[in-house]
Amino acid sequence: MYSKIWIFDFDGTLVSSNKIKKKGFYRVIQKTKKSFAYMDEILESSIKGRSNIFKLYEEKMNNFSLPVENYRLLTEKYSDLIDHLVVCAPQITGAEALLNTLKRKKKIIMLSSATPEKNLKNIIENRKWSKYFDVISGMPKTKKKFIKEVILAYNIKASKICVVGDGLDDRSSAEEYGCNFLPVGNLNKLDSGYEIKNIISLIENRKNIL
Repeated sequence: MYSKIWIFDFDGTLVSSNKIKKKGFYRVIQKTKKSFAYMDEILESSIKGRSNIFKLYEEKMNNFSLPVENYRLLTEKYSDLIDHLVVCAPQITGAEALLNTLKRKKKIIMLSSATPEKNLKNIIENRKWSKYFDVISGMPKTKKKFIKEVILAYNIKASKICVVGDGLDDRSSAEEYGCNFLPVGNLNKLDSGYEIKNIISLIENRKNIL
């Protein structure tokens, strides 16, 4: 499991922001049972990306002639409300220590998230984390497409890439190309999840993961 390139998810993997972002969707939509029910349905689906979520929400509301703001406006309101909260959200225990360990071992560290890329880069810059990442990728690029581009750009075998994430999309993108995958947390009921802080011990004690 020698891994030269490490690709991290962001929310729920490096930063404790999943609950912040989920609550944000309900804070910017209409405060009605119907609107909350539609948002529940969308957030429980496989739809990723704030813009895609609000676009589907607008479509559902329009289908029943319910009042709704344009999805672009909702997306803008959401970003204005949530992004600065994510900047201030606590790191997952051990996140910076892990990133520092990988940097010290001269690994290539990348970030791949469903957050819009412009917003993601601003968040990372404002958290003072830019020094950790060699590449930052966000929506509209999917995680699967990003991994494919990395394999081609770096002319590297997928087995030399380690994906770290807390979501089923992280696992499926890694499995699509045969990358190593380390699941963290249990938000999406991933099997055998690691705590970020324990991955450091895994790296230090198992040379074949390097």
